[in-house]
Amino acid sequence: MTSKKKIAFQGEPGAYSHLACNEACPDLEPVACESFEDAFAAVSEGTAALAMIPIENSLGGRVADMHHLLPQASLYIINEHFQAVQHCLLAPPGATLEGLAKIQSHTQALAQCRGLIRELGVEAVHGRLGEDRSTRLQREIHSPGRYVDGILNDDVVVRPQENVFP
Repeated sequence: MTSKKKIAFQGEPGAYSHLACNEACPDLEPVACESFEDAFAAVSEGTAALAMIPIENSLGGRVADMHHLLPQASLYIINEHFQAVQHCLLAPPGATLEGLAKIQSHTQALAQCRGLIRELGVEAVHGRLGEDRSTRLQREIHSPGRYVDGILNDDVVVRPQENVFP
């Protein structure tokens, strides 16, 4: 019995890169990596056959650092995949759109939602890449003094007491 080939991606299960792996390569097992460098290393070291790496975003532009990381990795682009993106705004119980002051997420998600952020007149708070993890946001959404905490993809499991603004 042979083990299933793997495809590495940067992020957590449920991230858009994970969804892209499942859509583009359904026969491969997605493997979450902390960083793009770790995903590249998984392929270089043979622990993954491929990596699903975002190069650019139709709304947000090129993905930061990718244009210098890819040549250093000695890997090649062999295919492309277009991943649909749909964000939801997660807020603590009792929050209203009128009461929002800040929206926090990673740079690409904020760029993808800049029209709504402008329309709502709220502050966009940039997190580092990798800090957009749904588990962290769901935990922080209930921290004292926090009012709104993120833009999340629609695959995130949300507890019933939380407000989700699609």
